[in-house]
Amino acid sequence: DLYSFCTLLKEKGGLVEKMSQRKDGRKGGQPQPILRQSDMLVPLLPFSTKKRTVQEHKVRNHHRKYFHEDLEEVEAAWVEAEDGLLECRIHDQIEIEISSEGVPNEDIPKPADETDAVNVRLLIVCGICPPTGTIRDQKHVLRRLDIIAASIPAESRLLTTYGGLTSQGPDSQLISSLINIVKIQSGLDLSPVTKWTKLGRLKYTDKPDTVIFMPHLWGIPDLEIHPQVKMEAEEYEEEVEEEVEMTEDEERREKEGEDDDMGEGEEAEPKVNVVKKVVTKTRENIVKTMQPTKIAMGTLHEYNLAINTSNETVELCTAVDLFDEWLKREFATKIADFLSTKQTEAKKKLEEAQRLKEEEESRKRKRCEQEEECRKKKMAKISKLQEAWEAEDVGKTDEDKKESEKERKAVLEELDREEKAELAKLLPETSRKGQEVKTLGHRIQPLFDSFQFFDRPRGLTTSTGTLSRGWLAQQLLCLDKQRTYGDCLELVTLDGLHPKGQPLDYEKMSTEEKTMDGDEAMEE
Repeated sequence: DLYSFCTLLKEKGGLVEKMSQRKDGRKGGQPQPILRQSDMLVPLLPFSTKKRTVQEHKVRNHHRKYFHEDLEEVEAAWVEAEDGLLECRIHDQIEIEISSEGVPNEDIPKPADETDAVNVRLLIVCGICPPTGTIRDQKHVLRRLDIIAASIPAESRLLTTYGGLTSQGPDSQLISSLINIVKIQSGLDLSPVTKWTKLGRLKYTDKPDTVIFMPHLWGIPDLEIHPQVKMEAEEYEEEVEEEVEMTEDEERREKEGEDDDMGEGEEAEPKVNVVKKVVTKTRENIVKTMQPTKIAMGTLHEYNLAINTSNETVELCTAVDLFDEWLKREFATKIADFLSTKQTEAKKKLEEAQRLKEEEESRKRKRCEQEEECRKKKMAKISKLQEAWEAEDVGKTDEDKKESEKERKAVLEELDREEKAELAKLLPETSRKGQEVKTLGHRIQPLFDSFQFFDRPRGLTTSTGTLSRGWLAQQLLCLDKQRTYGDCLELVTLDGLHPKGQPLDYEKMSTEEKTMDGDEAMEE
């Protein structure tokens, strides 16, 4: 089965696993990876494959436990989108107001030939929200990327996408039909949208294909989506008071009691009884048939699909998976370009470090030569002085010699000072001025989100800010840019500057460095 297949590939990939421990100390249960979930070796396939069999679709989306049993083929149409189309806008948040005012429930026009129909569906992406709070409290990027779906209150708040059946035709015709359907279902006007991306086509054996589109809503003002409502008659019981005429006996008894109170010539009014009774009435209620709901992409990514899950929800999650893979390609491309630049910078830094090292060694050699030359000059002077002092000492008494030693000692000290002064002129002390010092600055959030998109711990909790270099190399290999696995490893290790087994600290790598000279760093 799929689990065994993935487990086999993980073992072939050399990932060490351990068995969970039972209370009695024996090994048992499912294999638990030593690494985090984001580091697990799973089957990774090139992003560029457009037509995919069901088995390939299952392998690509191994986190899903259930797929529609009649699914025959998945066509990932997003692979034809140009690189960078999504990444350049995804960090711009789209404001879509969810209104409380409903739109009437109207029938969607049926296709002329239902046997040759197609199910067009819409995935509304709101962009990535900027993080809030402290770094430790910030949400995972998948928790900050919102999707707008539709919930059906009458069916236990079933989740689905907007759209419906329409006639077969070119993509432009399908988009036009989808715009009309969504307008009826939610009041959302998508006619101003000029850029659409076809995410994919789901082919089934026993029902119409499903085609999923994503509108590029960036730059579209005044977006407003409404719940769909209908008027529904409801019967209810209400207690009312009703007047009923008295019987003859009741009227006679009532009359006997009132005869004395009546004036002459007055006529008796008809007598009635007030009776309480329960009646059934009907009233019109406003009932929501489709409610727009904003959901984090991470929630849909981890949505537990099962055999009893409705096909509408399964298709919503499939649309999210296609969009997720598109984002992976976009972010992997961004990371590859960034690491390629870092790789070039690392080479230049190594060359510069080597040059500085050679210069330092040359400077040290020159300094030693200069020190040796100064020392030889000093020794030559001392040698001449000693010869002169020996000639002067001939015939002197011991007391005279002692007096001369004080003067000669002062002369030698003066020679030492002259030597130090000469060395100071030749090799002045190096100042911190001009030395570059790098300090950490602010975080480059789009780059950080690109890395974090591949760091998916269980529950998508706040990550530690590190990624396995081997795991990231496999993701870059999926770009299918004629890179070998070795080339990808060189990228993530910066040509071996960092060990393969050392996690990549993308928290630090995504933080901009500020370059200052030594004196500025001291002041700051």
